[in-house]
Amino acid sequence: MELSAPPRVYTVDFTGGRSGTGPATHAQRNLLRWIDQPDDAGSATIPLFLDLPAGTGVADVAEVLAALLARHDALRTTFAAGADGTVLQHVAATGRLEVEIHELPPGPPARGLERRLRRQPFDPALDLPLRAAVVTHGGQPHLAVLVISHLAADVGCARILADQFTALINGAEPWSAGPLGPSPLDDAAAEQSAAGRRRAEAALRYWDGVLTAVPQAMFSIPVPNQAPQRRRRATMRSRAAALALARIAARTGCSHSTVTLAAVALCLARRTGNQSTGMTLLAGNRFGAAMHDYVGSLAQDAPFHVDPWAATFDEVVRRTGTAALRAYGCGRFDPAQMWQTIDTVGRERGTHFHRDCVYNDTSRFRGQAPPSEPTGSAADIGQALEQTRITMMPDEAYPAAFFLSVRAVWEELVLMLWADPRYLPRADVNDFLLAVERVLVTCAPHDVPVPDLLAATGLAGPERGPGWIRSAGCWVDLACATEVFDAGLAALGSPGGALFAEPAGTGAGTQTGTGAAGQEVELVGYAAWPDRDTARPSPAELHEACRPHLAGRFSALTPQRYVVCAGLPADPRDPASWRAAGVLAEGSGRPERR
Repeated sequence: MELSAPPRVYTVDFTGGRSGTGPATHAQRNLLRWIDQPDDAGSATIPLFLDLPAGTGVADVAEVLAALLARHDALRTTFAAGADGTVLQHVAATGRLEVEIHELPPGPPARGLERRLRRQPFDPALDLPLRAAVVTHGGQPHLAVLVISHLAADVGCARILADQFTALINGAEPWSAGPLGPSPLDDAAAEQSAAGRRRAEAALRYWDGVLTAVPQAMFSIPVPNQAPQRRRRATMRSRAAALALARIAARTGCSHSTVTLAAVALCLARRTGNQSTGMTLLAGNRFGAAMHDYVGSLAQDAPFHVDPWAATFDEVVRRTGTAALRAYGCGRFDPAQMWQTIDTVGRERGTHFHRDCVYNDTSRFRGQAPPSEPTGSAADIGQALEQTRITMMPDEAYPAAFFLSVRAVWEELVLMLWADPRYLPRADVNDFLLAVERVLVTCAPHDVPVPDLLAATGLAGPERGPGWIRSAGCWVDLACATEVFDAGLAALGSPGGALFAEPAGTGAGTQTGTGAAGQEVELVGYAAWPDRDTARPSPAELHEACRPHLAGRFSALTPQRYVVCAGLPADPRDPASWRAAGVLAEGSGRPERR
């Protein structure tokens, strides 16, 4: 239902329990970088739809909102640049929130109201990170809709705010701020302590190690020549998978979430034809009792890398558990230093941090409790398969090629998948979700060899033609890599060049792909520089000229070696002919390894 009539506005005045100004937290600074240019407004906000008990008045809703604003500093926080360029957060002592009142007939107006509230992006310097509206029928409030900026809340916080709002509006708690929990100002101070700095430094070392080994993009696969599209969105609900999860978790001693992640990692490696799986996990960072009811953004990225090609699925689960534990434990870092690390590794490897696959497990915030022991026989699981349902939802923009959200893992396994149709075609979205279910159901009664699971998934790997090679642990399309090299040459004014795949150290390559099993293959770029009157580019300058053109090209690396030649050769398709033209400079273009 679209909204047309202008709403009434009810003003809520609030007074906080404290105020102050100080450095922004790591997560806040990371989010400010992200939401500065979001791919869509919806990904920068969290909506809450809250039913109101009969007899609730608009003034009651206002009192509850005032209490929440007083209780949680993050809801009263704006941001500004300090004199030294650092980002500062300011917690206001007092303020005013305008609540829209919409009189609407019975029906489903909530999503339209949510779109209205988030239509105008939040201004971090000026706006409170909370917007609110109340829906009335015949003047009687029956629904509150809140839209919260990610700068103030992640999914865990949203659950806390929803629970506290419900308790307050139903009279289970007095309408007051109550005890004040940790403030984002306190969190920022803890991050600057000696212990906080050590933890951030350890996280950066972990990022360095993972980015050095992970594929440059999981979806380095042949794709149609299409413009970017909105993401296909689907939700699977599977009781059969949840029953299977319980049995596998009991057998392996790992959590339901770990088993789910293992199944996704295996299916993703199978679908993309990679030797390992790399994803960006969203780490909630809610460690310790003090952060249990904390409201404020804590979530940051955590790179995850696992080899899912173990002998059996139970071993995949154990590997996944170890890798996930390390990743989630290293999800808190200084974002400026993290981007320096990403840039350093990218320069050394000749890769770009595409962040193409993102995984967000929010099941622990959904209010379900895990069963005390596994339930469900093989017959129960078989019958439950008939209840599996996949719901297609409206396409929308999203800043990843593949974004999987785990919503529940106990009574049902609920997975929501956003996928770019260029990399996971629309017909394959359902197949991927069902493949995860098949892996779990197949492994429920007993451990299963991984080769036997591949057929059970129903997934096929991509068909890569002769122009594809493996280099530095990555799948590379020579045509795509050539586009990057040519763009770099053009930027420096070279009249031409050629890119070859050569067995390491041989100087004899091909433009159609090479590399027998186990043979290391490197990309070698030959650049013509016949002009004797101008300084020739160095390999380092060639490398820096190529790097900006990697963005958006999942299947490209920069050359691992650059050869600057005195002119165009007689046969540009032959590396030997290039060298015969005269080598002026040669090298990797990279700084020395750290």
